[in-house]
Amino acid sequence: MNNRTPLLLLFIALSHWVFGQNKMLSDHSNYIGGEKKVVDSSVYNTWPSYDPRMYISNDGKFVMYFETNPSLQHTTLCVQSVKGNWLLKLKNVDDAFFSNNSQSVYFINRGDSLCTLKLGTNLIDYIPNVIALNSDALKRDLLIYELKGNDTNLVVKNLRNESKSSYSFVKRYWLSDNDNKMILQFSGGNTNGIDSLVWINLNKHTRYAFWQGRGVEKVIFNDESTQIAYITADKSEKGNKKAIWYYTEGAKGGDILLTDSMLNTNELVLNDILRFSKEGERLFFNCKDRLLPLPKVNDESTVEVWSYKDAVLQSEQVMALQNGGRSYLMVVNVDHHQPLRIERKYESVVYWDVRGKDDFFLVQEAAGMEPGESNWNEACQSTWYKVSTTSAQRERMFLLDTIPFPMVSKEANFLIYQNKERTDYFTYEMSTGVVRNITSKIKTDWTKKHAPGIEKWLDNDEGVVINDHNDVWILDPKGEKAALNLTHGYGRRNDIVFFLLDIESIHRFPVNGDRFIFSAFNNQTKDNGFYGVTVGKSGAPDLLTMGPYLYCAKYHPDFFPGNLNVEPVKAKDAQLYLVKRSSARESGNYYVTSDFKTYAKLTNLHPESNYNWVVPELHTWTSLDGHSLQGILYKAENFDATKKYPVIFEYYEQKSDRLNVYIAPESLSGYCSINIPTYVSNGYLVFCPDIRYDIGDPMQGTYDAVISAAHYMARKDFVDSSKMAITGCSWGGIQTNYLVTHSGLFAAANANSSLGDWVSSYSALSLEGHSQQAAYEMGQIRMGSNLWEKKDIYLKNSPVLSADKVTTPILLMQGRNDGACTFNNAMEFFTSLRRLGKRSWLLAYDAGHGLEGTYAVDFGIRQRQFFDHYLKGTPPPKWMMEGVPVERRGVESGLGLYDKYVTPGVGLLRAGK
Repeated sequence: MNNRTPLLLLFIALSHWVFGQNKMLSDHSNYIGGEKKVVDSSVYNTWPSYDPRMYISNDGKFVMYFETNPSLQHTTLCVQSVKGNWLLKLKNVDDAFFSNNSQSVYFINRGDSLCTLKLGTNLIDYIPNVIALNSDALKRDLLIYELKGNDTNLVVKNLRNESKSSYSFVKRYWLSDNDNKMILQFSGGNTNGIDSLVWINLNKHTRYAFWQGRGVEKVIFNDESTQIAYITADKSEKGNKKAIWYYTEGAKGGDILLTDSMLNTNELVLNDILRFSKEGERLFFNCKDRLLPLPKVNDESTVEVWSYKDAVLQSEQVMALQNGGRSYLMVVNVDHHQPLRIERKYESVVYWDVRGKDDFFLVQEAAGMEPGESNWNEACQSTWYKVSTTSAQRERMFLLDTIPFPMVSKEANFLIYQNKERTDYFTYEMSTGVVRNITSKIKTDWTKKHAPGIEKWLDNDEGVVINDHNDVWILDPKGEKAALNLTHGYGRRNDIVFFLLDIESIHRFPVNGDRFIFSAFNNQTKDNGFYGVTVGKSGAPDLLTMGPYLYCAKYHPDFFPGNLNVEPVKAKDAQLYLVKRSSARESGNYYVTSDFKTYAKLTNLHPESNYNWVVPELHTWTSLDGHSLQGILYKAENFDATKKYPVIFEYYEQKSDRLNVYIAPESLSGYCSINIPTYVSNGYLVFCPDIRYDIGDPMQGTYDAVISAAHYMARKDFVDSSKMAITGCSWGGIQTNYLVTHSGLFAAANANSSLGDWVSSYSALSLEGHSQQAAYEMGQIRMGSNLWEKKDIYLKNSPVLSADKVTTPILLMQGRNDGACTFNNAMEFFTSLRRLGKRSWLLAYDAGHGLEGTYAVDFGIRQRQFFDHYLKGTPPPKWMMEGVPVERRGVESGLGLYDKYVTPGVGLLRAGK
């Protein structure tokens, strides 16, 4: 049997079970007496949706978007007029681009043709054998595409004057960011490996051949597109020697700027060119360690020496070497050829993308590479320097040693940071060293739950846009101009979170009459929408739209799916926006608006309308610790308050903000969680409670929240309190393991990608070789201390130590290659349960932190069978009763159900053992 056979058999087994399940549900799968169909596995691969990409033409008259379907191996391009009924759908299109003049759309179909669609018509021009289209060039009215199968393989067309140039034997090309200049790498059609570089000025129709040789790796232009640097690697010589070259437009030839021998050290070799300085007089590049061969660990003469003084764990050192070692930033003046080293060993430049005048960088030094050890490892403590890029001279920045996360302003004139208590913002002026508290007169909460507080710097560092917990401010880094609260404190007073839309459009300090649009999210009702603000107008922001929808909750957590949480797109030359709107009960559709008050609907995709779909309700109750909590109860459209329903509690951090989020049917949501529409449509209730945690004893917060939620739901007349279950994935799975060891309230439990032993996990290494201690002391697990400072709490929170208290049947799922929650740790919990005779199963997959593909399909079926048995009383599957022996693995799935009701009994534990 070849290696593919078990997977094929698994697929066949899954297909038979799915089809069999559909047959069993066939009585409910058609309209009977007006009833809607239930959501089941038959719809997973056919459920349509729109992906996140959406475009509007510059004149605002046309839009583009993409329809996807899991069963299809392509997306469908949809091009539509904003007014009228013109709509064209084109299959096998991966991406498309409007022309600047809003007359055409360009795209490549999977038949290798470059297609030009004339907007408003069905007329498409085809150019065959095109393999690549330069979308950035289209923004400059250049149509640049590559051909296959011909000597002529690059075409450049000016869309303004229709002039066209064709080039043969082009291996690669580089286009400048402005001024329409290109570098072409020609092979010349020869077989000797000699290439040539040619400078092309598309505006002046000039060309300069300036270099011949081998191994061109990269070309970069300066900001003015008047000079380039390029790096070559001569792979014919041992050691893959590299050289950096320099060329200015019109010169006779390129000059060598640097080689390895010019670095004045045997420890480093050239690696890559990065960019020119702003004025173009210096070139930034990096070098790498000259690596020695990795030691052979299995060699009898080799021993690993792990020392308590290692700044970096041996496993992390090995990873760094396997990844090719680290690189170091350097700079060279293009006239002097003298390289200067900016980064030394254990150092890294912070905010490399900040340009300013490029005359200095902030450099952070720390021998330890693991940020999670910064709370205790002396080697991880940072030392900061301001390093000149003209002389490599260093100035010690003592102030930054104690500042968490300092940021550099756009023009590098200021540093901005919060104090450790996060009560104020401070600026440090780089030229004078003056420190200013720029928020001392403002009374607000500067913590930010879902987003970076510092969002954008204005031009010339005139001001900085900062979000507090609710509102948006513009502050003067010198503290001279009065702080401007764009949203007038309305967010704080009404618990609404504001974010400025189209943030790139603001460049200067606002003046009276300037108009801004904000996305808004109400933390209490979960409504989402838009407000407007006119600077100088007093009173509350203008309410434009708010409702039980998801438009755009900018910077919200991962709980909001990216294909639905999309920022509106504005037409460049028209006051018109393309907006995507969805809700828990409506698939995402497209609208256009000019004022965010009235909307014209463009699409009408509603696959859920044919099915018994979800109806979410926001509930509030009191936790066992006295705090008010929120949660979502998902019911079905055909909910009957006179009936009793089983309920599954599913949790991860705080999910009530997802009240209006649309959840598409699939085997698993988020790779390892139950699919709520499937369960609710098939007779379950699902309740997602928020959890409030206290640093130092996180599982107590879990217990207080989930148990109180269960008591709250059990009091509902429509809930069968004897048929309640819990499930969670990752952090949610960890919490599930804790709950089953501290409560017998639930009829079934399911923990996926979880941990069972906090003590062994705390001191273990991840699959990537990192210490896990940081996750406990500083990360999501929230212990806030090491094992020995709070030994009793670690023991209390560790499920494996209370496995003897478990009375609830539990299903565990774990990936063997899970780097976050290791397989062996989950296995500790399972073997403990097995030793104690507890009803438990562990489903192991050759996967990481979550499941995809046929693994997700398989687990989705088994997960549903598990819950159906314990909550609905259906006969169990054979895998739950009999297991699947190793010799039958991949041959038998065990998915078949028993003919009559039986239930898993006692384990292997002998009496008295």
